[in-house]
Amino acid sequence: MKTRKILSLISALVFALAAPASLAEGLALTDMAGREITLDAPATRVIALNPADCEILYALGAEDVLVGRGEYCNYPEAVLELPSVNSGAETNIEQILALEPYVIVMSKMAQTFEQVEALEAAG
Repeated sequence: MKTRKILSLISALVFALAAPASLAEGLALTDMAGREITLDAPATRVIALNPADCEILYALGAEDVLVGRGEYCNYPEAVLELPSVNSGAETNIEQILALEPYVIVMSKMAQTFEQVEALEAAG
């Protein structure tokens, strides 16, 4: 079930990435925490903090939107060329914000609620 939710979220993200340049009403999706998220434009700057998410984005051909990765993302080998940020319990908010992502793909289990709140507060 968890895999299905992750794949659904990644699929929604990929459709957002492939969406036309002008999204008249935005693209709405629900994240794993149950929050409704609306993207006003295609996501062109994405950070994936979880290794599986990096792998899925590469497998779906969306690697050119990745601008950063979690420190444990090491496959495929090409992902190692991207800037690495501390992730998991040591998620570094400042490192993430410095990469100016439009979307951050993260695990509900790997990041704390406080880290998510700090990212939301930063915009």
